Amino acid sequence: MLIRAEQKLVDAMITADIIHYAHSRQTAIAVVSSDDDLWPAVRTALLVGTEIIHIRTKDNVQSSNHYTLDLGPKYKQTSLLEP
Repeated sequence: MLIRAEQKLVDAMITADIIHYAHSRQTAIAVVSSDDDLWPAVRTALLVGTEIIHIRTKDNVQSSNHYTLDLGPKYKQTSLLEP
């Protein structure tokens, strides 16, 4: 039998946390990830007026334009690999 380490439900839990904090707190949320699976939570948080600081962890990963289109001034993106 092969055993492989897996992450189970991590994206779903982070998504739930982002949406919960966006609805219950008045502070900015920092999201450290290059995973596109978190975009629904990021967009939901922005829709309720929460500031999002998105810190990308990979230099060569680009999200599709339909994710980043019209995010507004409350969305800020940077990368861990930028000087």
